[in-house]
Amino acid sequence: MATLSALRSRLRQERGAELIEMALVLPLLMLILLGMIDFGFMFREMNVVTNAAREGARAGILPTYGNDANVVQRVQQYMDASGVDVTCSTGAGDCVVWAPTITIPATAGAFQARDVRVMIFHDWTFMSPFAAWFGGSFTSVALTGRAVMRVEPGGGS
Repeated sequence: MATLSALRSRLRQERGAELIEMALVLPLLMLILLGMIDFGFMFREMNVVTNAAREGARAGILPTYGNDANVVQRVQQYMDASGVDVTCSTGAGDCVVWAPTITIPATAGAFQARDVRVMIFHDWTFMSPFAAWFGGSFTSVALTGRAVMRVEPGGGS
């Protein structure tokens, strides 16, 4: 009978319960932490792409940046300074700069304006492999930055 009561007292002890609970909860906590880190880096790159498009459109309406090549160069400088791997060119690539001259009707007659549009496309790949668990091809996200600014008469080229 002494061995049976000793066995019961050992089963009632809770030594090591915290270790087992931690072993069960730690993978979930790590998954949440890595997801937050991945989302933070993705949000940063989304802001960089959006700000680069805005910077390019803003540069395009300035008198000294009259052509599309200067706008593409400014966007490329911004992307290089931020460390995002995007190649901008005037013909094709991850950046598209379009600056048509448009005619705007007015009461005193029509006037010419330039509409500068910059679009940047960038695929961001998740760092942790856990993103693939939530869907077959959920390993990257397409980030797009767009900005449009118009040059008014007398305000630029």
